Amino acid sequence: MNRYLHWLGRICALLALIFFCKEFWESFKEIPGFNLDLGSVLAFALSVVYSAITFAGTALVAMILLRGGGIPITFPQSYEIIGRSQIGKYLPGNIFHHVGQVALGSQKGIPAEKSVVSIWGHTAVIVIAGSSVAYIGFLLDASGWSSSVALATRAALTGGVTKFLIVVVACLVLSLFFKKTRAWIGRSQGFFSPRSLLLSYSIYLLIFLLYGIVCAFILSFFWSVDLYQSWYFLASGYALAWVLGFVVPGAPSGIGIRESVLLLVFSPVLGQGNTLGLAVIMRISAALGDLLTFMIASRLHTGSIDSSDAQEHSEDFAGT
Repeated sequence: MNRYLHWLGRICALLALIFFCKEFWESFKEIPGFNLDLGSVLAFALSVVYSAITFAGTALVAMILLRGGGIPITFPQSYEIIGRSQIGKYLPGNIFHHVGQVALGSQKGIPAEKSVVSIWGHTAVIVIAGSSVAYIGFLLDASGWSSSVALATRAALTGGVTKFLIVVVACLVLSLFFKKTRAWIGRSQGFFSPRSLLLSYSIYLLIFLLYGIVCAFILSFFWSVDLYQSWYFLASGYALAWVLGFVVPGAPSGIGIRESVLLLVFSPVLGQGNTLGLAVIMRISAALGDLLTFMIASRLHTGSIDSSDAQEHSEDFAGT
């Protein structure tokens, strides 16, 4: 069985790389005219490197959540799983990177249930952190957003938080009447300790905030647009686009969703040409960051998690 899963994973990775190359070439052809000099080259390199660094943050959050759930995973092991599976998001459906995380985690000895719970918690942290940056951006600089976009986005973010709270309340209510639900929540509560959630939230909050500075560099060096004073406006808009591209099913790696949101939010301020250029450059840098991460993770061979260590860690965590 493991042999078939191994080859299935290789086939999925190959298909994902094919879709990656297709989307990369289509994005490259859409870049409008820009300044080609040392500054623009360095700004582009910065965006690619930062995109790759964000995956280290993703691996760190995954490690934090899994350790909270009783899995003594190391950072290199988490990075290998995240880095090798992320390329799967370029397959149509926008779910295969999650499937890859579960499959690769199982190969290393992580129970599928714990991987799924970790992914669910990870997704919630990303959405809440990105939504926080976007929402605060509206409050700090409402004049930078058109009224219709601000109103629609506030409603969407409020609705998203409301749905999340409904799911939490529903789980709590079900636990009062069903023993299996209560037992499942008991097994999973370690993933959602306040310390783990706060640390994970802080990591993604920093990631989204720094994206605003990266966008400011791109606009300045590629199209001579000075928005350093409005970096939070850029951070909030990009966070909103990133989150919507992340949660909308079907679009490979959020392609099309994020660019549409960026055009809707930034065009009134930057103009359509500059906004399109920023969206395409950020898409290409993200794609190259994905590829760089995949190449690094594919070179790692961190081995499996020892089941006895996992059991001991789980018992220690339960006793704390």
